[in-house]
Amino acid sequence: MRTVRGSGDCMYVRHNCTEEFLGDLRGVSQATVSRIVRDPVPVLRSVLAEFVPDPKQAIRMVKDRVCLVDGTITPCWSYAEHRELWSRKHGTTGFCVQLVGLLDGTPVWVSDPLPGSTHDKKAF
Repeated sequence: MRTVRGSGDCMYVRHNCTEEFLGDLRGVSQATVSRIVRDPVPVLRSVLAEFVPDPKQAIRMVKDRVCLVDGTITPCWSYAEHRELWSRKHGTTGFCVQLVGLLDGTPVWVSDPLPGSTHDKKAF
């Protein structure tokens, strides 16, 4: 069996590759990739937490600056029992997040995920 460890872990986090794509790339199942990447994600989250601003810090960072605010949907599996994930606008299931960035592309803040049915106006 070929491993996904090493570069696969980094690709999952750094490039936001899907587990299915990494499995196809490495010749393993999506379930195998899922088991492998679940270990480093909490570690990375805890290490990087001090660099993630809370909403009040983000507001201070963009004060008197032009910034971009937008929402996006992160697609996920279609769960029949979770209709709140369905986004009529995008025609898929997923989680909605709000993003704040500077004009040079520097990300400032990303919201916690909301159900995909949440409209950007309400989420903001």
